[in-house]
Amino acid sequence: MHALLLLAALGLITALVDNGYPAIADEGAVSAQVDQLSDGRIGEPDSWRIPRPFPELDPDGEIVPLDLSEVSGDIYLPYAKHALYP
Repeated sequence: MHALLLLAALGLITALVDNGYPAIADEGAVSAQVDQLSDGRIGEPDSWRIPRPFPELDPDGEIVPLDLSEVSGDIYLPYAKHALYP
């Protein structure tokens, strides 16, 4: 009986929490990188760059919009890793 109640509670929690968004920082950063590169500009100098929203609110670049991203001036680079690193 307890196992059934636990299973029902976990099923309900999963249904409420599963919102279709990635739950791991790597997935979110990779998704942003794929979105940025999917417009056909691969190989262009600015193809990986995404403008930082409201850079005047964070002039030092301490707040990054996505985990695993690098900030450079008024842009950020999602999932900026070495080309051979997955």
